[in-house]
Order: sequence, then C-alpha cells, then structure tokens
Amino acid sequence: MPTCELDTDNCLTSDSSGGAVLDLPADREVAISAVKEGYTPGIIAYVTTDEAFASEQGVSQLPEQELTVIMEKHLGSEFPWQGGGR
Repeated sequence: MPTCELDTDNCLTSDSSGGAVLDLPADREVAISAVKEGYTPGIIAYVTTDEAFASEQGVSQLPEQELTVIMEKHLGSEFPWQGGGR
C-alpha cells in the first residue's frame, strides 16, 4: 500500500502486512497518508521530536462500498461526496 508524508515526495510501499518505516523530519508536525484501492484513504498526524520517533499506530480504512452504505443509510449523504455535499 502506498504510504506517504503528505505534500512531499517521501513515499514508500508498505510490506504485505501493511507495515512501513518512513523517515520523517525532526521537530515537525507531519501527516502520513495510506491509500489502498477500494478503501477509504487513511491519514494520521504526528509531531516528531529531535529524538528517534516510532509509532505502531495503524490507519483504519473501510471498504468504500461499506462507507457508501453507512453514509446513505445513517447520514442521508452520498459517498464519495460530490461538490460540497448536501
């Protein structure tokens, strides 16, 4: 699964279990995206320090078809959103 630091070219592909080790800049707020075809995109935000930074936090991603049902049934909204929503 492609895993990237947002707004940069700092990307890699995760291993078969979804794990990834991405080098991140020190002392910054960063956001990481994970995108898998057929699933909603996942984004996680971190604040790194000047010391070694590690996180085992995962990204929750729903199948797009499942999210479509949830949005329409419970929120009366379409997914993916078209324009500004309803």
